[in-house]
Amino acid sequence: MLAVSRYFTCCLCVSCSAAVKTGDIGDHVMLLLRTRYLWFVIVSVIYVLLVFVLHRNLHHLNVPDMSDDAADVEGGQRIIDDNRLGLAFPVVRHCVGQSGEPPSPLVPLGSDWLYTAYFDDRLKLSLNSSHNVVYIRVLALLRRRRAADFNRRPTFYFRWLQSETGNTTTTVAETYEMCENHGRRYGGWILSTKFTGRLPPCSVVVTQNLSSDDQVRLPVFRTNIDEPLTVEEEKDSWMSGVSLLRELTRAKAADIQKKKRPGNFAVCVPPLYGTLMPATLVQFVELTRLLGAEHFVFYVGSVSEPVRQVLDAYEADDVLTTIPWVLPAAAAHSVWNNAQLLAVNDCLYRTSHAFQHVAFNDVDEFIVPHSAMNWSLMLAELTAGVDGRPRRRRSDRQRTSRLQRTSRQIRLATECYRLFTCIIALLHTKC
Repeated sequence: MLAVSRYFTCCLCVSCSAAVKTGDIGDHVMLLLRTRYLWFVIVSVIYVLLVFVLHRNLHHLNVPDMSDDAADVEGGQRIIDDNRLGLAFPVVRHCVGQSGEPPSPLVPLGSDWLYTAYFDDRLKLSLNSSHNVVYIRVLALLRRRRAADFNRRPTFYFRWLQSETGNTTTTVAETYEMCENHGRRYGGWILSTKFTGRLPPCSVVVTQNLSSDDQVRLPVFRTNIDEPLTVEEEKDSWMSGVSLLRELTRAKAADIQKKKRPGNFAVCVPPLYGTLMPATLVQFVELTRLLGAEHFVFYVGSVSEPVRQVLDAYEADDVLTTIPWVLPAAAAHSVWNNAQLLAVNDCLYRTSHAFQHVAFNDVDEFIVPHSAMNWSLMLAELTAGVDGRPRRRRSDRQRTSRLQRTSRQIRLATECYRLFTCIIALLHTKC
């Protein structure tokens, strides 16, 4: 930019000196207008103005002052899995029993299908919860029974190896139907049972009949980053009878939870199907990353080869994780919206050990803050009053004025860009 300005100054000096020597300023001005050098000077000046306008008005917008919470969020670090297992297979780190292999997308069990199992100890580690309980949860795609067969719906049994005795524990699972199944023949369900023991199982066996060989073994995934520490030390505190050790354990767990993922954002994308342009996918990923997303989880169904190549390129750069999503033929046309609800709930559990915040977006949806530059500042502004400090509110008039001013600045930059484009085209024609 400095070189262009100096060149513009030199050109003006040469022009003025030539005009003084001849004494005929008008003829020289007309002569210079016919040369390509003056066109270059004009384009250079417009380019300098355009860069100045863009830099001044687009990169220095009036953003609300961020609080101390926003600064803390900005300085957060992303937690990297120590075992490099990633989100595709986030099994528990320390466990007992037979390990489970990565399952196919949906594993059949009778007329139903099972998907993933999770060791859910979030209530145990939460200081805001009075519930000291751990669950084993299985996400499933169950067939809806008719009204006449409602009382004969199947009972699901969970089996796993107990670390203290080495014996097999068998429990009856509670069933919970996810919302928005819309009365279809198949829908998303959560099967849950309480866990008691020292270490979580590496896998869990699910069956509908204890005397039958029809059973499914699922690997157990984790929902927290440090589950072995809390489970083992909780056992030690119970055996010793010292309540202080328990409080220190929970305090240590809470400290780990605070340090592990402050300000990190993941985005869960429901199953991809049908026609999707690669450019649309790239636009979604890049813009969402600018807004604050650090990782994406895509549930991929039937997509074109170009879209698959884009997903593979991003996955190679550790920007996203792809999860195969293939529905059984019997349920593909009898479930609501490609079983999107099952995939979304799975993504919530799957990312909970690695990210503090999770957003659920389609590729045509964007979470755009109105008064902040990214998601971290947006959440810091929204939660500024949690610690007792009053939130900084702005009147609707001030907000509208700021938006109008930003809109005018963007229109000005657009007009400058159009003028610059026209001059370039005209210069190309002249040359």
